[in-house]
Amino acid sequence: MDKVSPKDRAIAEFASRVSAISSSFTEQIERKVTVGELLEILGVAVPGDMGIPVKFKVQLKGRKRYEGPSGSRVGELNDSVFVQASEAIADLLNWEGESATPADLASLLKLALKASDVEFADVHAEEIAQISAISPKRVTKAKIGDIVAIPAKAGGYRIAVVVARNRFGTALGLFRGVFKVPRVRAQRSNISGIPIYTDEQLIAAGVWLIFDHDESLLEFFSSKPEIYHAPDVWPNRDFGTFGAAETADGEIRPIGEEEANAVGIGDGSYRQVHMSEYLQRLLDDGFNGVG
Repeated sequence: MDKVSPKDRAIAEFASRVSAISSSFTEQIERKVTVGELLEILGVAVPGDMGIPVKFKVQLKGRKRYEGPSGSRVGELNDSVFVQASEAIADLLNWEGESATPADLASLLKLALKASDVEFADVHAEEIAQISAISPKRVTKAKIGDIVAIPAKAGGYRIAVVVARNRFGTALGLFRGVFKVPRVRAQRSNISGIPIYTDEQLIAAGVWLIFDHDESLLEFFSSKPEIYHAPDVWPNRDFGTFGAAETADGEIRPIGEEEANAVGIGDGSYRQVHMSEYLQRLLDDGFNGVG
């Protein structure tokens, strides 16, 4: 009796789960998934130490480069599809070992897609000659509209968008909750308080990962994030009875008791700027933002 190797068994199991991911896509979007869309889903679902998201390029037989159709609908999917993908990749890479690279994953994906029964909307699986991972460019400086994945202590990510960069620092607008994979389906109800000023040291170090850019998210936050002052912080300045808020261009407005208590002026817990390493610890301890 022929023995199935551990590698073949792992690929066959992964191929089955890729078929399930494809079926989930079809159920939600009401059409078949394209090769590009499936690889986009899987690229977001990789472990963070691979450098999320991993992007892939596909070469078809006859040395023809795959060009997927425009108008990906991956952004319309709910989180269940990405959870499926994340768990499938984690199990596959557990077999491959801790040293697995994006290139290793790309090679396994080619084998798995050929072994699956997925019927793609654009090409046949047997037409795929090669899948390779595109080396990501190292991002050390954030731009307004960048989306940042902050690793959570218990796994997953906290998600933030860069709202402003000014003399106060870099303002991050946080979204509530921990995300299994780095993606945002933004709703105003998901905003976690007012933007928080921090530095970009953990972005430069590659600990906080810039994985996307979407300036439409900026509408959820003030374009001029403020810092707050306690009423008695400066002896020669009148910041009112309960304190004041200031924009980076120097506009100051008095605040009321309710706002002062909401941001932490009243009990002294408010901090104008959080160093990124300290903010990471706060988030790990369950901090959900100010306001």
